[in-house]
Amino acid sequence: MKILMYGWEFPPLISGGLGVACYGIVQSLLAAGAEVELALPTISDHLFTNEHLHYLNVLDADVAGGPTPQPLLQPYLNANQYLSLKEKQVHAALYGKDLWEEVHRYAETAGKLALNTPHDIIHAHDWLTILAGMKAKQISNKPLVFHVHALEVDRCPQHIYQAVFDIEKLGLEAADRIIAVSQYTKNIIIEKYGIAAEKISVVYNGLLTTAKKLLTPKAQKDYFTVLFLGRLTEQKGPYYFIKAAEKVLSVRQDVEFVLAGDGDQLPALMQETARLDISQHIHFTGFLAPHDVGKIYQLSDIYVMPSVSEPFGISCLEAASYQLPVIISKQSGVSEVLSHALKVDYWDTDKLAACILALLEYPALKKEMLMHSHKQLAKLTWDEAAKNIISVYNSLA
Repeated sequence: MKILMYGWEFPPLISGGLGVACYGIVQSLLAAGAEVELALPTISDHLFTNEHLHYLNVLDADVAGGPTPQPLLQPYLNANQYLSLKEKQVHAALYGKDLWEEVHRYAETAGKLALNTPHDIIHAHDWLTILAGMKAKQISNKPLVFHVHALEVDRCPQHIYQAVFDIEKLGLEAADRIIAVSQYTKNIIIEKYGIAAEKISVVYNGLLTTAKKLLTPKAQKDYFTVLFLGRLTEQKGPYYFIKAAEKVLSVRQDVEFVLAGDGDQLPALMQETARLDISQHIHFTGFLAPHDVGKIYQLSDIYVMPSVSEPFGISCLEAASYQLPVIISKQSGVSEVLSHALKVDYWDTDKLAACILALLEYPALKKEMLMHSHKQLAKLTWDEAAKNIISVYNSLA
């Protein structure tokens, strides 16, 4: 089976969970005997190589000829950031006047890859590439699978960009099949976008085997470290993490709280920690490169994911693989597969603080959680995910 896949993030470029997911999916599809033609906005150096994997440069797809500048699409790019990037380009006039026009420009160009790329299935990830997948389907008339890792109603629950929502809805309606990363996300697609349930298959994300460090001993220290790892945005709930930290620190002072990541809420979060007079116990690392993520897991004792809306939450699997007990919001997909994680509503900072304190004070609770997590992680593999994705492909044959 030959797959024409449209992604927008792939190692070594990783800004979030999709890069990890796309890498795991592609590797396991190849191991299952599929051939993958992967189209990316930017082809970087040091990409994973395999004889059955080919990277497609969209600049080679403009069959009409003429100048076609490198697409200005990056992970988690917003409208203002796009305009700032565009201003720095030598041939700025060749780009879309705004982010939405640039996405359409990319789609028109990237979709033409279907003309000269043999394929049986078109597979697009998220809103930045679904229009390209739709263009490819228009050209080749091959089945289109829309893999939903996140939605606009997750990313900006209080400030939805209508243009992004409209693209997502258009893609969801046009796709022959939809893959949702959780039942949580499937329900949102049904309720918020009006898509029929029978069109949607749930395929849970997995864990890269290279991330597992279950037997690595923890360093000895005289304090505990509680970790938040993710973008510092409204969706990820870092504000609730800090509020819970304040409540924990009112009970005991031998706890340090680390927020690893970057985002638009960083200045406000730093101000809030100063206002609460807990800055000496709160540490902001900024964005961490992939090789540093394992180090921060290794140095931590508890992992917290207080997301307002989280389609899945791969970082929870990674944290659990580093012998970390995890506390996760009920508003997440990963809560469906980590049955022995501690779960709270993202807004309930009293309960979140109580869970952190319980893990600090009762080692037996942590031990039991890790035992069950270890068993569940063994079943959450990308090979299993690929098997389910291939079943979706076969249903369209």
